[in-house]
Amino acid sequence: MGAIDANACRPGTKLLLDGELYTVLERAHHKPGKGGAFVRFKLKGIVTGKVIDHTVRAGTKMDTADVSTQTMQYLYQDGANYVFMDLESYEQVMISAELLGFAARFLSENAEADVTMYEERPIGVQLPQKMVFEIVDTIENPAKGNT
Repeated sequence: MGAIDANACRPGTKLLLDGELYTVLERAHHKPGKGGAFVRFKLKGIVTGKVIDHTVRAGTKMDTADVSTQTMQYLYQDGANYVFMDLESYEQVMISAELLGFAARFLSENAEADVTMYEERPIGVQLPQKMVFEIVDTIENPAKGNT
């Protein structure tokens, strides 16, 4: 865990605030005519998904979270969990369907994804920008005029 100046926080930065992990969505620096400058943040809780507003004085040190991103390979689905394997250590990690969300629909065996880890737990999954799929079924007589 490190510290970063509030002025240096950018969208995407992972912060620890009151023991919870947040990601910065927006940051705005304000300098009123009277008084000291301050920084307003819009933060999203990574675990809870709750969005909060947080204001601190400019120059305040914020605690950053030590997160790492690892490339992993999707192996199989085990009930409500999806099993991924770290390509470097060959360790297997189970990721819940809730954490994957809509991305679970696009997983195929042996597909690679970037998994963000915090304290040995997965907190996010990013699929590749481009993926190749095969069309297996279509409607024979679509309604006339639909394009």
